[in-house]
Amino acid sequence: MKTIIDVGAANIPSLNSKDIYYLFEPEKEAYDRLVKKFKENKKVFISNVGLYNKKETKTLYVATKRECSSLLPPNWEVLKRYNAKRFLTDYTFEIEVDRLDNILPTEIEIIDRLKLDTQGTEYEILEGCGEMLNKVKTITCEVEHIELYKNQKLYQDIDEYLKNYGFEFIKWDRQVRWGNDLIFGDAVYINKNL
Repeated sequence: MKTIIDVGAANIPSLNSKDIYYLFEPEKEAYDRLVKKFKENKKVFISNVGLYNKKETKTLYVATKRECSSLLPPNWEVLKRYNAKRFLTDYTFEIEVDRLDNILPTEIEIIDRLKLDTQGTEYEILEGCGEMLNKVKTITCEVEHIELYKNQKLYQDIDEYLKNYGFEFIKWDRQVRWGNDLIFGDAVYINKNL
């Protein structure tokens, strides 16, 4: 039995019935779909709280394409070059955010996989893991190569942070280009200490 944490779980694929899942999704429509989809599964724990590096109230910028919603405002100086209208903000609202190490049960000994897809706040969520990062075997983390959201950390920042915790980059699960420009991708890391 594995322990899987999915942060930004709106589009989670089918689950392995033997594993335990902790799903985090602050966008209400996506959260409601997850609850409906997994309501009978006692091994799936779904939280509507947003994750960050501290406990506070933050603004969620809900985008036209809901999967592009973020705790950071879209960076139109960059996005307008690509005519990326799916990042347009439909509306905003305040949500509670917290650190992952404040929320997860402390008795979890190993986290087999941590997946992060939160549109620009992955770095802050990793900070909010604290020493729990030492329990994580693998991380799949969406990273941007350009600033799609204002003041976001980029791939090199996340890569350096994870290396400080003993993680090694092993592959790209996905890389996305807009025209000739490399924009974002899913980077996979393994913990060399586990």
